[in-house]
Amino acid sequence: MASSSRHDPYRQLVLATGNLTETNVMGILNSAFKRTHEEVLNGLRGTLHATTQTDPAATTTSGVHYDATTCTLTVEHPECTPAATRCSETDSTDDLQLTGMERSKLFLYPQKDEATADLAEEQVVAAIRLLRQRTGLSQICNFTVAFTDFKLDDDEDDEDEDDEDAVDRRHVLSNGNSARAAGSSASFWPDMTYYRHVWKALEKEHGQGGIKELGVSEFARKRLDAFLSTITTTPASNQVNLTDCCVMPRALIAYCRDRGIELVTHSDSSDMFSASELAQLLQQFPTIEGHAPVGTSSITVHWLLKLSVMVQSRGVLCDKGYIVFATCE
Repeated sequence: MASSSRHDPYRQLVLATGNLTETNVMGILNSAFKRTHEEVLNGLRGTLHATTQTDPAATTTSGVHYDATTCTLTVEHPECTPAATRCSETDSTDDLQLTGMERSKLFLYPQKDEATADLAEEQVVAAIRLLRQRTGLSQICNFTVAFTDFKLDDDEDDEDEDDEDAVDRRHVLSNGNSARAAGSSASFWPDMTYYRHVWKALEKEHGQGGIKELGVSEFARKRLDAFLSTITTTPASNQVNLTDCCVMPRALIAYCRDRGIELVTHSDSSDMFSASELAQLLQQFPTIEGHAPVGTSSITVHWLLKLSVMVQSRGVLCDKGYIVFATCE
């Protein structure tokens, strides 16, 4: 069992699932009714459980790393090997791609405070760094950014709204970082400026060749039109959850077709992972190799990354997982 001695507390937490293609999580939930939300929750719980079962006398790593400078605790599944390392014996790394039916996708959560350009870039850079570290691959084929609680309005074109940016102004959101997190204050989505800063950070990676294609999610026509007028790199795709609109809006179809943007359907849960659920997990595992959060009165999930790695030549999914970043106060 893991050591019970107390160590430095953590303020920031990076928690990653193992390879879900090699665990029971995907098998249990492999049905038409499988929810991404449950897959995330069970995968993260599996990592914490595996970490606490690690023998401290063993020669293998426990998957737990603490950075005293930033008070950051990183918890990875102890038996998870980067895809590039695991597949190198049978497949060239050129055949491994962060792509597939489920593309690499960064879910950004509403912020309690005013979101800045520095925060946007920091989140994107950190997520991409951890993605590369997790997979062992330097180039990302497809990277989609999603803003949680965005929903595609199938009747938006019938609204008597003169301001096209209205759908992107601040709204109080009842998501995992606000109403469902006990003791936390309301969270807000910033205006279009924040989205542009996020995209600018992604454009930088794209321009350097680190990302082949960029994508967005749940962008309705008006929102997409306002967004495209302020950016340089047009997204290659726009992911849409058909549970938000039973029929794809014709205006959106025509708009994306004219601009070479692929419309892609997805089945990600609109309720991916909440702060209250993370708090419950941490209550089940109050210490991780002796490290405990500085407090649990306010836990904020900042982003969640979904990844999949496929062997391109064989069309085989060889790795799938999630990484979450949160802060504790």
